[in-house]
Amino acid sequence: MGKIGVYGGSFNPIHLGHIHAAREMADRLCLDQVFMIPAAQPPHKTLPAYSPTGGQRLEMVRLAVQGDPRLKECDLELQREGKSYTVQTLHQLKELYPDDELYLLMGTDMFMGLDHWYQSDEICRLARIVCISREEKDKKADLEKKAAYLRNNLKADVSILPSKPVEMNSTTIRRMIFFGCADDYLAEDVYSYIRQNHLYGADLDWTGLSFERLSARSLDLHKQERVAHVIGVSETAAKLAERYGARIDHAMRAGILHDVTKALDGPEQLCLCRHFGIQLTPFEATHPKLLHSKTGAAVAERIFGEQPETCEAIFWHTTGCADMTLLDKILYIADYAEPNRCFDGVEYIREVLYQDLDLALFRGFGMSLEELEREGKPLDRHSIEAYDFIKKERGFA
Repeated sequence: MGKIGVYGGSFNPIHLGHIHAAREMADRLCLDQVFMIPAAQPPHKTLPAYSPTGGQRLEMVRLAVQGDPRLKECDLELQREGKSYTVQTLHQLKELYPDDELYLLMGTDMFMGLDHWYQSDEICRLARIVCISREEKDKKADLEKKAAYLRNNLKADVSILPSKPVEMNSTTIRRMIFFGCADDYLAEDVYSYIRQNHLYGADLDWTGLSFERLSARSLDLHKQERVAHVIGVSETAAKLAERYGARIDHAMRAGILHDVTKALDGPEQLCLCRHFGIQLTPFEATHPKLLHSKTGAAVAERIFGEQPETCEAIFWHTTGCADMTLLDKILYIADYAEPNRCFDGVEYIREVLYQDLDLALFRGFGMSLEELEREGKPLDRHSIEAYDFIKKERGFA
């Protein structure tokens, strides 16, 4: 009797974290084979825009597992029409390997919702359930409680295996692919295949886009909860540009791109800085979450081919600087006071915004610096210089 691991997922794309987990489970469970099974249509989520075809995802899995005879790509779910239900896959595998034991491998999020899957009782009859638990993040008590429920109510054979996986997220990796620096996340052959086939928008010409196309591509790179803010900034910047005589199209484009890399965490921000050759101060190197303005400006210039003044406004939109251009000022204050913002003092900023741009900026800088001081956070010298410059130039008190 053999032992077969069943590891399914969107694999959109398959990354080194997936391969690490599959190999670790093969070692610890003494599995003879681990089938890596791309879902044709996952029942619990919709594949995002710019996703490759099922056949392309299968080919990436094949490239990722080559060289390890224990791991094997499997197209069972791609051969079926409609949603990819695990119970159907397990039935097919049982027919193909009637004398072997099946081990259904899954992460904790899937494990915690397993009892709500289609025919979950049948799933538990057909396969042993293996939850790959991330030691540092998962709550052991919750997992054990769920395991007990599955054993008592679904007669499941459940194992919880603590693991120290390679922390990777497919959504983040898709963004890094688009930005051109996903080498640390993907097998070399997989990344080459992605670039050769321009998957996820890789290595395409994204310059000279209409605002509508630029907006669509930019918003796809944001977290969903940030979309309203980004649109609000772009629309507010356009109104301010019309009021004060700046280029409306530049303002709109700067607004829609100003946070284009903000969805990335610190390690990814540092990776982008290395990729684009961005020089960092010691403070910036130890506070990488503040770098999205610099990396966003680089993306606007290098990938989207935006005008220098647009890229400069994005570069300074979080801190400001001394002697800001009109577009710099417009983007900074649009980001600060767009309609979705809600904090003490924002209504005052909105009252003066269309009357005196410098006064709105001066008050905005002052409020931000005061808040940072109250919270004991370090002050960026560029914000101090911006505040002092406006104060001196306009004689504000």
